[in-house]
Amino acid sequence: DLRDLDLVGRSGREALAAALGQGHPRALEAAEGIWLFPRGKQDSERVVHVVNLGYEPEGDRLLTRKDLKVVMPLSLFETLPRRAALFSPGREPRTLPLTIGGGHLTLRVPELGFWSILSFE
Repeated sequence: DLRDLDLVGRSGREALAAALGQGHPRALEAAEGIWLFPRGKQDSERVVHVVNLGYEPEGDRLLTRKDLKVVMPLSLFETLPRRAALFSPGREPRTLPLTIGGGHLTLRVPELGFWSILSFE
């Protein structure tokens, strides 16, 4: 439960690692300023947290990303994914088309604020 985490005094990376439940999650870079954090246990659904690091301090705002191409190695998955869904705060879940080829899975995230979750089945 995120309410039980002590995030005070931690760096952003430490706080994110604690929130994801691991000491140091492995980040994959999807594009400049976008990190992917694959999560999931054996025999369970694979999820990937998509984090936008595009904060602009001058205007104190986050730069929303549009039509973001995400490419991930198939080695992240126990079984070949058939479907992908996008979950974003304040929005309805969305099914996303995916393509598989050359040892990679590719999809496009239509819009990314600070953070979203990709779920694969």
